[in-house]
Amino acid sequence: MKRQNKIYDCLIIGAGPAGLSAAIYLKRASVDVAVLEMGPIGGKTNYISIVNNYLGLNNSFGPDLAMKFYEHAQANKIEFIADEVTTVTKSKDLFVITSQDDEIYYAKSIIVASGSLEKKLDLPKADIFEHKGVSYCAICDGPLYKNKDVAVIGGGNSALEEALYLSRIVNKVYLIHRRDEFRADEGIVNEVKKQKNIEVLYSSLVTALFGDTKLEAIEINGKNRIDVSALFPYIGLIPNTNFLKFDNLCNKDGYILINNNGETIVEGLFAAGDVANGPMKQIVTASADGAIASKGVLNYLQNKK
Repeated sequence: MKRQNKIYDCLIIGAGPAGLSAAIYLKRASVDVAVLEMGPIGGKTNYISIVNNYLGLNNSFGPDLAMKFYEHAQANKIEFIADEVTTVTKSKDLFVITSQDDEIYYAKSIIVASGSLEKKLDLPKADIFEHKGVSYCAICDGPLYKNKDVAVIGGGNSALEEALYLSRIVNKVYLIHRRDEFRADEGIVNEVKKQKNIEVLYSSLVTALFGDTKLEAIEINGKNRIDVSALFPYIGLIPNTNFLKFDNLCNKDGYILINNNGETIVEGLFAAGDVANGPMKQIVTASADGAIASKGVLNYLQNKK
């Protein structure tokens, strides 16, 4: 392990809207802060086709909005460390962060803004067909299936938004939902129903995948076979918290428990965005969470002085 001699005032894990928002607030308050992120800056915003509920930026292309977030951070001279966190522990008053690159970082405080991971499809061949017809990112892989038939699983905003995005590229979208009504916003539902090349299959489950080297068809409810070139599951999220080595930090679903100041039960450890137990998982709430957590960090550091 290579130990970094520097001790940061605050290290932020995750460069999505929550982490970047917190970083900008802390940097402007002259806090020595850095952001640890192995993936693309902007987090899941990079994988959203259209963002139409972020104030002042109606109908924004997700990757373009992510780039604006990055440019804003760059303008504030935020330090980014391209590394993947493997463990976070605490020794006396210092947090110890180990990484995939065998680095050890130290910080007086931590903001966990590591977001969530897509829940994988639990069916035989799903792992074999990943990147060969099964994809968890329509904006990444949708163009590969231009003028072909595809399917989307899910009934929330993400599933419907991506079905709409795909409908502009592919020949036909089968939107498969296990219930008899959607959980998505009414406006998105109405847009989906207007699209002639989106066929909604209510009260339906994908029960099997077919194909040799790639996905060729899916089975619905154990009987009906539909030929498709791709399947995009949007069936839920799993909070990214495996690297945190603290007891009783998360609720039964794995989300970090925080109070109204973004504080956890571990002194000096804060959380923000999709990884926390907030009531909404949106870009706007993640940004707000980051600002709130930064205020909590400022108070914590000041009290330590």
